Amino acid sequence: MAGAESLLREEDAFLGVQRQLKELKANISHMSKNNFVLERDVRFLEQRIALLINHRISYEELADRLEGEGVPLGGSFRDDMKRQYYSNLFFLLQTAPEYLAKLTRSVSMNQIDGLLEAVMFSVYGNQYEHREEHLLLSMFEAALKYEFQEATEFTSLLRANTAITRMMTTYTRRGPGEVYLRDALREIIVELVGRTDSLEINPIKVYEEMVESGEVHAEHKSFSEKMAAAEQHEGVRSRVAERIRNLEKLARSFLDAIIQSIDQVPYGIRWLCKAIRQLVQQHFPEATEENVTSLIGGFYVLRFLNPSIVTPHAYRLIPHQPRYGARRNMTLVAKILQSVANQSHASAAVKESYMQPFKPFIQAEQSRMRTFLNELCEVPDFHDAMELEQYLTLCQPEVSIDITLNEIYLIHDLLVTYKHVLAPELSDHLNEILHDLGPPEARLKRKDDVQVTLQLFSRWDAAPEPGELTSPAAATGPQKPPRDTSLEGVKQNCKQLLMKLLRLYPPCAEEPTLMKALQVAQQSPSQEVKLHAEVTLSQVLTAQEQCGLPDDDGHALYQECRGLLPKQQSVQDRQEQELQSLTMVYETIKDHGNYLSEQFDAYREYLEAVRKKVGTGTKQGMAAYRRRSQSPIKVTLTQLEKDGVLIESKGIPAARRDNIYFMILSDTPGTYQVSMHYKGRSKEVLAKTFHLEEVLEMQHLRDPVLQLEDFVVLDARRVLTLLNRTFIKPSTGR
Repeated sequence: MAGAESLLREEDAFLGVQRQLKELKANISHMSKNNFVLERDVRFLEQRIALLINHRISYEELADRLEGEGVPLGGSFRDDMKRQYYSNLFFLLQTAPEYLAKLTRSVSMNQIDGLLEAVMFSVYGNQYEHREEHLLLSMFEAALKYEFQEATEFTSLLRANTAITRMMTTYTRRGPGEVYLRDALREIIVELVGRTDSLEINPIKVYEEMVESGEVHAEHKSFSEKMAAAEQHEGVRSRVAERIRNLEKLARSFLDAIIQSIDQVPYGIRWLCKAIRQLVQQHFPEATEENVTSLIGGFYVLRFLNPSIVTPHAYRLIPHQPRYGARRNMTLVAKILQSVANQSHASAAVKESYMQPFKPFIQAEQSRMRTFLNELCEVPDFHDAMELEQYLTLCQPEVSIDITLNEIYLIHDLLVTYKHVLAPELSDHLNEILHDLGPPEARLKRKDDVQVTLQLFSRWDAAPEPGELTSPAAATGPQKPPRDTSLEGVKQNCKQLLMKLLRLYPPCAEEPTLMKALQVAQQSPSQEVKLHAEVTLSQVLTAQEQCGLPDDDGHALYQECRGLLPKQQSVQDRQEQELQSLTMVYETIKDHGNYLSEQFDAYREYLEAVRKKVGTGTKQGMAAYRRRSQSPIKVTLTQLEKDGVLIESKGIPAARRDNIYFMILSDTPGTYQVSMHYKGRSKEVLAKTFHLEEVLEMQHLRDPVLQLEDFVVLDARRVLTLLNRTFIKPSTGR
């Protein structure tokens, strides 16, 4: 009895972790979309506020974008017939990815962002659900085929900023990609960011460093004279040689971390690498192995890994933007890694003259990188698994997506615009649905847009594409998926279903027989486990009745699957580790969302002040503004560092840092005076005036920083948030 109770407690703990993981993954998917929308809105407002200040647009042109932030709240369709038509449409689009693949090849540049958001975060928005993941990969597969078919030469592949390349980059930044970067690279990135020494190897910059520090007396004024002096100076040569050795050591550490973490790379990212390799071999058979791995490296290293190394704060691997010296160090490491991934000759891989000394290192490491990139592609295909997932979908009570009305109307509009490309035959199911829907609705104002849940189903008895399945709602029971009906084919089908069940619910693998294991799974409190058990039992019985599968073979199949599984305890340990890692990712994404909300609020409140100024008259509006902001605010250097606003302070002795503070004043909207003070002194150490449009223009630079003479470097984005929040936020307790 005690043993049975212990087993029940273990099962409850296991299912509890599974429930937590499921909820956490759903929250990460939702917050990822919310942050994507927020980031897009913040960048839009940055650009438009600058135009507003320069009187190039009116306040009314921005008003709609200020009605809300992030993903709209939930709502519903008023027209039930339209809801059913759209449920049909999005079932078709989701399960026949060919349509969306063609659409990515057809849309114009100004339509890409809207399509990207709807596809990546709504149509295939569940980042951790295998069925949606595999359907999304099918869409990528079809789109990449078109990309390769239309390419006239190898060197043009995946170079342009198209919808598909943008989507692939966005795909790497979803939850699984963030987990990988955090687990594999965060520690080494934090170590690199924490270095206080410069690794600059450009001789003229090293020479200027030495001049600034007083080690060298500046005698040369022209660039050519400085360059000649730098190249001949023994101190510069010695320092560069030492830094080259340090950079090579760092680059090797990154390569080791990348290669050793190959098993942690998300399946979808590895599969995309595999698809690129297969398509190159199919369409460009003359391409060398170096050509193939260079293209894979261009996606994996250039689009996935290097951005996280160069701008780790943007990937939330560190809390704040690093100082300039650290950013330069990381850029140099990323240059080396990209040259190693570029499998052309080392001389061609290195462009800048000061990078030439790395040629021997690059050449030595290219074979290791080539082996890694090839191994990265060694993953099983997902098509068989996808057929099973589609088959299991038939037995689920519902398949749904969460999507906003404006996303629905955008997709509808694009389908109508490009239907001659997507469905040239009048009999195509897409044309049938579009005919029933009629013309697309006009996009709603932000305040009227809502997120709705569409219960997806198909109205056709037969699938419009090979392998496509019928409506879950229409399914009356388990049906055979379109598979090999021979005894061996059915056994393989049963094995895949059984492996999926045992992974989903390891306690049933403790039972001595297959039937007993299925009975235990059917008694599980989890509806998902029960469903998989019923489907597996149905397939086993079908195999026995129709294909003559002997009972002994069923038992042998069960024992084989048990042998392939790790013990339940190791499964639980792995899931608890996953839970811990995902919790960290969730907290980081949530913090980033809060930061974006602060930025959005700051812009909205600034524009609200502009609106009031316009509505009440200039003098009255300005007077009200001055009454709120007449007193300057005082902030310590330590607090600015803690908040990530101050990222670098040059030449300030540690003993004096606690005595330094800043005063910030704004007596005119959009204009700020910042001064640095030392306790006990009446006069400021330095002062500078910032205009909002100047700060806004910096947001789109790789290194958006503000400098207060030669002493202090500030993060422009966080400065903007601080200033607007402080001076524009109304005194309502918000």
